[in-house]
Amino acid sequence: MKKLVQFIKENSEKNIDILFSNKWFDVVNVTVEGASMSGIWKNDRNAVVLPFTTGVFNGNAGSELKIDILKVGIRYELNPLKDSNYTYTAITGNIEKNETDLEGAKRELLEESGYDVPDDDRWIYLGEITTSKLTNEKHPCFAVNITDIEQGVISGDGSINEQKSKFELIDPEKIFNLEDAFLNTSLLKLLNKLGVI
Repeated sequence: MKKLVQFIKENSEKNIDILFSNKWFDVVNVTVEGASMSGIWKNDRNAVVLPFTTGVFNGNAGSELKIDILKVGIRYELNPLKDSNYTYTAITGNIEKNETDLEGAKRELLEESGYDVPDDDRWIYLGEITTSKLTNEKHPCFAVNITDIEQGVISGDGSINEQKSKFELIDPEKIFNLEDAFLNTSLLKLLNKLGVI
C-alpha cells in the first residue's frame, strides 16, 4: 500500500480509487484527464518460475552440444471462477520482505511443485515481467533446470487452491495454447536466452 500512496503523490494529476484490497493485490480505478481504467495493482513483487527438463543431443557434424528443452513445468490450480474448476498457471508467488528475488523463486518452486533446487547453477535469470499499465511493479522471472531431480511433496502456502494444486510437465509448444501470460512470456524469454529464437 505504501507504494500505491507514493505513486499517487508522484502522479497528482491522476485520481486513483481503491475498489477492493487484499494481501495480494488491490483492484483500482484510475482516472487520467477524464479517461477511466480499472485493473489490478500488485502490492508486492512476485517471483515467476518456469521449470524445465532437458536432453543433450549432438547437432550437425562439428557443431557443439545443444540444449534441447524436453518439457516445461506448470501448475494445475483450483479456480472456482471457471466452469472447469481448474486452470493452468505459472509458478508464481510473493517475494517475502526478507528474501532476495532468487530466494523467493526457490521457495515458490518448492511450495508449488515439490522440487527443491538450491544449486544456483541450475537457475537462469530471465529479466522482469510487468503485467499492468496501472502499476510500476516488475516481477523477476527465472527458469530452472529440474532434470534428474526427484520431486518432493507439494506443500503449498496453506490456501485451498494451492492445497489442491498439481504440477505437470508438458511439451513446450502446448504453453502457447494456455491463457496465462506469465507462462507465455517466461517461455519466450527462456527460448531467447538459450538462443533458440
